[in-house]
Parts: sequence; structure tokens; C-alpha cells
Amino acid sequence: MNTFKKLAIPSLLFVSAAMSPLAMAHGSFDGHDVNVKFEMWQVDAEKNITEVLVVRNELDVTAADGVMPDAEDFHAMDDKFNLWDIDFHEREVELTFTSIYVQDNDNQYMYMSPVGFHFEDAEEGLSDILHVTIDDRFAPSAFNKDLLSFDANNINISLQGSMCHIAGMGGMPECTNEESPTNYSNIITAKVLFADNADDLFTWAEGKYSDLFSTQEESFYLLGYYVREYSAYYLGTKGGDIYLYNKASEELTELGSIEPFLEMMHEDHMHEGAPMTSEDCGENQHFMADTEVCMDNGAMM
Repeated sequence: MNTFKKLAIPSLLFVSAAMSPLAMAHGSFDGHDVNVKFEMWQVDAEKNITEVLVVRNELDVTAADGVMPDAEDFHAMDDKFNLWDIDFHEREVELTFTSIYVQDNDNQYMYMSPVGFHFEDAEEGLSDILHVTIDDRFAPSAFNKDLLSFDANNINISLQGSMCHIAGMGGMPECTNEESPTNYSNIITAKVLFADNADDLFTWAEGKYSDLFSTQEESFYLLGYYVREYSAYYLGTKGGDIYLYNKASEELTELGSIEPFLEMMHEDHMHEGAPMTSEDCGENQHFMADTEVCMDNGAMM
């Protein structure tokens, strides 16, 4: 798979115009303004959005990791019964359909037409969106994560076909789910990979594997990849995966999902410099001040 083969080194000159500027953000929603809309769409035969027909609700939300949720009772189709909580945390957006908690026939939903949430960088302060993945483990019934669409500044999460009912009937299951944190199938989580996250990873790799990635340059877009060039290699990401291109052999190697590499980078940073604090612990961990380590809740001492 020689994706880069046809682009000789002199040809890279034309790419300089597409250089991604150094972003001010640090690969997180925290502290940034995000415009949130609930929209009705026109779609083509492949269910790709071709036009926004109606905006049913709109709100500018300042994302803050210390606030939960960032937007409460955001209404969808009407302002009384189709209510969602929206929470931004680090790289994630969590949507929770809260009307189902009322438990009556008015506070349930089924969206058969093309409708959904549209998130947009309201202040042009976020770095480019490179990839979005959906966690649908606790999503409403029939939610289709393949209807997700995004570009560098926008995310569209379609709810077409999904439903959350207080009681099952026919082919429409009830919304209860004992495995869900809310006891309902009412949570959709989107995890975003920003260009800043990739840049941080490239810089980390330069320190960790300096014999391979010895010269730091600015990252740029190349044939759909977001890459950084080195003397013998390109290191890049596309579709949420990491790739390494060997210039000499013209071989492109897929290294797998970028997420484990980001976790390795984070662990390295945690063990460098400042001592560990409670803020470094995970959601299901507690901080041991005497040993400065994070322990899993319930772990034997």
C-alpha cells in the first residue's frame, strides 16, 4: 500500500499552503465555546446530510471540565418533553436523554426523520477535528452510529431511527438498561481526536524515539493523512489510526488505533517531573497520598 509513493519529495512544496497552524488549544473542549444545534436535515440516498431544513434549538455552550452537565435540559423537537443533557469533558461529548426519567408517555421519543445534534467550534479556538468515534453501549434503541458525520470544525450526530420508550411494544424495546450508569439506554458519547492530540503524540515520539524521529517540523495534511515529516519517515494519522511511512522502502505500515499511543504518552507524562496527584487518577480510582499512587477502588491493600 504505497499511498505516499506518487508524491515525490519536491512535490511536497505544494503542500506547504495546507500547513495546519499551531493551535492554541491543547486537544480538549475545556474552556472553549461550542455552538450546539438540534436540526432537521435533508439527506441523500446514502443518508448523507445535504441540507439543514430547520434548526429547532440553538445554544452556545462554554465547555468546562469542572461543570457537569455543561448544558441541562437542552430541548430537541419541543421545549417540554424532548430534553437532553450535554456534557463536555476533555475530548468527549456526552448526550443524555433525560426526559425518560419522568416515566410517562409524553416523555419518550422516536425520531424516524433525519434529525440530530450539530456541534460547531463557535470561536474558531479548537484545533482541527481529525476523527470522531461513538460509544453506543448505552445508546437509545436502534441508534445508528454509522450516521455520524464530521469535518475539521463540525460534528453531526444523527438520531434518525432511534427511540427511548418507557415500555416495550412490538419491535420497540423499553429504554431500561441495568448495565447503564443511568439504568436507561439513553447515553451517547462521542470521543474526538483533535490535531493537537496528534501533534502532542508526534512530539512525544520525537523524545521517546529520537533515533527515528530526530527533526521536528510542523504537521500538515497530505493525501487525507495528518502527518509530520522526518528524514527517513513520515509519521501520521488517518481515521483514528497511526501510520508510519518509510521513504526508502516506500512502505506504509498501519500501527493500529491512536488511542493506546495517546495513553502511553499520558502515562509517560504522569511519571515525569511533578509528583502524581489525585487529579491523575481515573474515575474508578483513589489517590494514596502516602505513596503518591492511584489505586483501583476496592483494591486490596
